[in-house]
Amino acid sequence: DGMIYYSNVDDNNILYRLNLKTGENTRLTHSRAQYIVGYNDWLYFSNYSHGGYLSKIKKDGTEESIIYKKEVNNLFVEDGSVYFNTDSGLKKIEL
Repeated sequence: DGMIYYSNVDDNNILYRLNLKTGENTRLTHSRAQYIVGYNDWLYFSNYSHGGYLSKIKKDGTEESIIYKKEVNNLFVEDGSVYFNTDSGLKKIEL
């Protein structure tokens, strides 16, 4: 979609987007984000402002919510599901 979504190390790993056409950087939330993946209009990430819980947010920065209340990492999307590791192994949530 012409954007790069990233964890800004210069701003405490807060979730940002970079518009590749204009070069504009925009903060999407105040949440610290790692392991960011996208699917359709949503971004999924480990929210380290809230214990590393699995969170989602619209690509425009709205409708942020926690969808799995355990620490997660190594997220990836495949076949319409988001997969992630927890302390008890690999889990998935259909999107």
